[in-house]
Amino acid sequence: HPDMPTSNWGYYSSTTSLDNKPGDTPGYESYQWALKDDSTYAYTSEGGPLGIEGDIRDPMPDEISAQWAEGKLGQTHSDPFLMVVGMNRPHAPFYAPKEFFDLFRDAQGNNTVSLPPPPSVDDLADLPDIAKGSPYGDLLDRGYQSGMNKYKQNYGNGANEWWLNFVQGYLACVAFADHQVGVIWDALQASDYANNTIVIVTSDHGYHLGEKDHASKTTPWEETTRVPLVIYTPEMRPGGSLASEAGLECSAPVSLIDLYPTLNALCGMPADPNGGVGKNNMVLDGNDLTSLLEAPVAGQWTGPSVALSHLHNARVDWPAETKSPWALNHHAARSENYRYIRYSDGSEELYDHTNDPNEWFNRALNSVYADTKSAMKLQLFNALGFKNSISLVTNGDFESNFDGWNPHGPVTLENNTTNALAGTGSAFVSSRTAEWNGLKQNMLSRLEKGKTYHFSAWVKLANAGPDDIRLSIKQVVGSDDPAFIIIDSVSATNGRFSLLEGDYTIPDSDEIAEIELLLNGPAIGVNFYADHVRVYEYQIPNIVASVLIDDGDGSISLGWNAELGVSYRLEHSLDLANGWTELESNLTADKSNMIWSLTPDPAVSRAFWRVIKKP
Repeated sequence: HPDMPTSNWGYYSSTTSLDNKPGDTPGYESYQWALKDDSTYAYTSEGGPLGIEGDIRDPMPDEISAQWAEGKLGQTHSDPFLMVVGMNRPHAPFYAPKEFFDLFRDAQGNNTVSLPPPPSVDDLADLPDIAKGSPYGDLLDRGYQSGMNKYKQNYGNGANEWWLNFVQGYLACVAFADHQVGVIWDALQASDYANNTIVIVTSDHGYHLGEKDHASKTTPWEETTRVPLVIYTPEMRPGGSLASEAGLECSAPVSLIDLYPTLNALCGMPADPNGGVGKNNMVLDGNDLTSLLEAPVAGQWTGPSVALSHLHNARVDWPAETKSPWALNHHAARSENYRYIRYSDGSEELYDHTNDPNEWFNRALNSVYADTKSAMKLQLFNALGFKNSISLVTNGDFESNFDGWNPHGPVTLENNTTNALAGTGSAFVSSRTAEWNGLKQNMLSRLEKGKTYHFSAWVKLANAGPDDIRLSIKQVVGSDDPAFIIIDSVSATNGRFSLLEGDYTIPDSDEIAEIELLLNGPAIGVNFYADHVRVYEYQIPNIVASVLIDDGDGSISLGWNAELGVSYRLEHSLDLANGWTELESNLTADKSNMIWSLTPDPAVSRAFWRVIKKP
């Protein structure tokens, strides 16, 4: 917007009220004023009724959405309905009608908002480097996420003028969106559906307005990951069975993925909507929140004790439509009283919300909080699907020595303190003279047959590149020749650490003679650093519901709804007590309804089969 300082013209930073519409200002786009980018936005004044096209001004997109919902609620519907009404605001740019900006101005038009409370310490001093903005790291260094200094010092009068304007614009847009919710609410109360309609108000993410010197979103901290979640049921109306619970707050950590099972419960629908013939038999994620609606303060919550947040690592541009590797990203677990953050390089943050609601003090290195951090870490790993937070690799950080590791052939192995991903040490592999040289660690005694594990490591070249570095498994079963199974390969550079990551399932055989983890460069002469090597065990196999079909000719079939391209394994047991025998290790689904033919053994009185989706 032309009102903005010219050095900060841009979509995310713009803020102004509608009475400052620039009209025919050269180069100005009406984006997010009108419904479409190329629309001409008509504006005469702010007086009179809102959103009457051709009279006072054109309606903004959120007003159009609210009016649409109002009209739908005024119609007669014979069937149950789900109405989803999305609002742009308070998303940037912060444009809203003047009356909502006036809520945050005095009689003279002066800005009356308050800034976030100033930290009592340097709020960034105790953060790990990866969590800081440039030049310390990349997590926050993303174009529009350039901190608050430009608002504090670079623009206006140097006395936080544009920081105050930024906060004012955000709050005006919140008030504007809240007004549209009120329009819809009033229409519902005046409709035929007031006594049988559930209402949920939520959003996709939170927003920083200067906390931790940050503007906008995309962080693992409280202001970004917390969202409003308001649930109303007709039983909360005056005289209803839940009237006494209306307006109460619940402090249990829940997630938006809980909404589907909650609506199923409130509407009397099946808790397992995917079960049965012709369906995919996948169990719903999420947990039913109705126990918390019935008793927000003292309710018994059977869901997870933490809410999980996932944050993509800005250091890597991961291909679209592709699952982002687990170890590449950052995660946070929020319990009722604590927030634990674990970054991709293993660095950590821990906040005590009882004593530090603003998250000013990182307690991750405070010994007083050691037990709390361990418990939160375990809960985070549990939420991610791993058995525990303990890596099965010995000395994967190489902080001071090479315990557990051996060079594989003619190679030099040194500890390095100047090129580490996290902490103070890394392994430097050099002077390699043959293929398959590098680092190796014997994993046979730590991995169990038939189980799947997650492997990851970070590598960086010491010489010019790029060159391939591989994370592999040397596997020997019985008298077979060694099999070298590549978990991942990366074209590493000397500019930054790169991630190697993948899964590996240990053969279900009593004849396993050798399992070794190998980290190496195929080309002779490639020198590299390695750090943060990890192996985690997955919690449980992904068992898929299946149906046994009697074909009527003495044979039977096992059928299940499959995901195309996904690999499955089939297992068989005679009595469950003596374990499972693998019938097929790798069935890749080429159709949605997979069938496996079986011939029963007449001498066996009973048998069991199961289908497992491989990671």
